Amino acid sequence: MAGFNFARRIRRQYFDLRILMRYGTLNPRVVTLADGRHQISINPNDPRCRKKIAADGIRGKRRRNQVFWRTAVDALKPNVALDVGVNFGECLFHMDYPQCTQAYGVDGNPALLPYLKESRELHPQTDQIQLHNALVAEQPAEEATFYVSKKASGGSTAAAGVAEMRDGDFQEARVPVTSVDTLLGTSPKKIVFKIDVEGFEARVLRGMQKTLDNCQTALGFIEFDTQMLNRAGEDVSKFWGFLQSHFDVHMFVGHRLVPLVGTDWSAAAGYCSEAGNHTDLLLVGGSSRDLAHEFVQAQFGALKRPA
Repeated sequence: MAGFNFARRIRRQYFDLRILMRYGTLNPRVVTLADGRHQISINPNDPRCRKKIAADGIRGKRRRNQVFWRTAVDALKPNVALDVGVNFGECLFHMDYPQCTQAYGVDGNPALLPYLKESRELHPQTDQIQLHNALVAEQPAEEATFYVSKKASGGSTAAAGVAEMRDGDFQEARVPVTSVDTLLGTSPKKIVFKIDVEGFEARVLRGMQKTLDNCQTALGFIEFDTQMLNRAGEDVSKFWGFLQSHFDVHMFVGHRLVPLVGTDWSAAAGYCSEAGNHTDLLLVGGSSRDLAHEFVQAQFGALKRPA
């Protein structure tokens, strides 16, 4: 254990040096993403920003959600690209968008909004990017409690049970509540979406049923963590049934993308356990799925890389 901690300390010092050399400070407010072109505004005191966003930019490392977002939007050229749980926007601002695409970034953490607005101003397509500070659920409401992590913004959640699981290191904020169907207003012909909301994924998807039922092509990437879903009050087997009724479902298991189309939860749970019960799902929906399936097949080599 001592050797592991020593190695982590050396690694952290190495990246601190790289950050200092790149930006002239250990605490940059604006960093370059892994593509080497796009910049985003970050909170330099947020440990996740230093560990992942700043360090990944220096290493040129793209995480699985970034690979998905960029390649899926490029391939499908959707009318809507929707990022729910946008955090600091490391996916949302990681690319130039097709002219036909309107991008939406939504997060319940009000502290993120100033950084996101600064990042949008840094992006060459400001007019194509909308930002919303809201909790996304089944139905819109005036407001609800959102639990803002004091340690790292990526751990913030709308689920009280998830906040309790993490020793209560949260500050409560009251934020407006919307649904995807309400936010978008009309159903796009093609939509690419990413949902990473710390156990609230099922409620986000239940609030976009009209969008899903009326679009031709839907391609999504969601975090799937059985412990957080349970702590958020979800019956995982029922949620799995909902996913199967709306999508062709694929699960990331280690380095593999496993197709689980038509697979019931009793069988899928084994793959989920193999993945450590914390993984990501790739969802193909809509009335016309060929284009999305062609993307999955063509990009399998990129998508199977480890997170």
